[in-house]
Amino acid sequence: MRSNDLGRRIVREVVRNMRTHAERLEYRTLPPRAYDVYLHERDFTLVEGLLPEIEQDARRAVAEAIEAENRERPLVDALRSGLGLPRRGYEPAGEPELRILPDTEGHLAPGEIQVDARFPPVASAASGTPTERVFTTRTGPTGAGVEGAEGAAAGSALPSQGTKRLLATLSFSDERGPQVFRMEKPSLVVGRGGPGYWVDLKVKTSFDVSREHLRLRHDPATGAFFLKDVSRLGTTLDGATVPSSVERDGGGPGRDLDVEVPLPAKAVIGLAGVLFLEFRAETSR
Repeated sequence: MRSNDLGRRIVREVVRNMRTHAERLEYRTLPPRAYDVYLHERDFTLVEGLLPEIEQDARRAVAEAIEAENRERPLVDALRSGLGLPRRGYEPAGEPELRILPDTEGHLAPGEIQVDARFPPVASAASGTPTERVFTTRTGPTGAGVEGAEGAAAGSALPSQGTKRLLATLSFSDERGPQVFRMEKPSLVVGRGGPGYWVDLKVKTSFDVSREHLRLRHDPATGAFFLKDVSRLGTTLDGATVPSSVERDGGGPGRDLDVEVPLPAKAVIGLAGVLFLEFRAETSR
């Protein structure tokens, strides 16, 4: 498969997922706010150098699809009004979060594309615990749909990347409000992110937090967790300063010395003293 064909298919699959899983309320339609696109590892290598461009096109395609839907609404709304039904135009999506990732679990065959669309976490009235809703679409190498299903909400038989084994949770509050992140793979990069800086957990906070601030690692053999500080303004663990893993000479990126510290099963991780993550290991459950 050529990378240009794959890039086009990725964009179209994101739009298809948006149309399929937009939440239709009584008076408006809410599109998903975030998309994770999974590819077979071989396919991922084909487009790895084009990820920023493909992600940009996919975001643009989602926005244009929503605009097109709303441009067609006057006729549809007139028909619905004549039938005594409410209008249901799309809410503007802004710029959705979008990531293209390799399928490291072996769920996908070469040529298959899986898109997990996510809505913002909603706090349960009973527990107050935010619950993230994941909706999955998947297509085969020819673009034919395999099986689409809701992820966590429906307990689909389709292997959803959003339903992997939960290793740990990180709870925090940033500029978006309370957040809960599920650590479902053995390595995790945390920071503000940005061009040239890939992070798994992207926080929206002060510039004191580095684009790539820290890394977490889970050792499946022992079940232990480790933390590595790669920031400029430091990381704390339960109030104690974590030794930096980066040796810097001037203003350059520095050299990673691969310094890790053990991470307790429950801990508070401070990022530059401005953002605090409540870490909780879940592997024993």
